[in-house]
Amino acid sequence: MDFTVGNFPEDVVNGGFDGCVKECREDEVLIVDPRLGDWECVPKVVNATFLNEVCPGKFNTECACTGGEAECPIGERECQDQLRVAHDCHDARYCNGTDLTNPNDHLDINCPAPNIVYVNMATHTWECGP
Repeated sequence: MDFTVGNFPEDVVNGGFDGCVKECREDEVLIVDPRLGDWECVPKVVNATFLNEVCPGKFNTECACTGGEAECPIGERECQDQLRVAHDCHDARYCNGTDLTNPNDHLDINCPAPNIVYVNMATHTWECGP
C-alpha cells in the first residue's frame, strides 16, 4: 500500500482514526519498540529464525495514561495467552489459563523503579531491567 502524503485510502481518511498507518511488504515484518514510540519494517532475511517467532499474533496499544494504578489499571484479562503491561511499565500480567473468572489464572511480574518490564517476543520471556 502506498501511504505517502495525500495517498491514504478513503476509509482511513474518513474513519475517525487517531494515529498513523504502517504496512510492511511481504518480505518484511513490523518491529515495534514501545519504549521509543517507534516502529519499522525489517526484512525477514535479517534473522529468519528470530523473526519467525517475533510475531505471536495481534497486538494493541492504548492511549497514554497519566496517574497512578487507580487511574491507569493494568486492565482486565480478555483471552488466554494475553499479555498486558501497565502504563508505567513496572507491572505486567500474562493470562495463562482459560478460565477468565479465576483470579489465579495469570502470572504477574513487578519491577520496582527504576527498573521496568522487558518482554522478549522471540523467547516469550520477561525480566526486570534498567
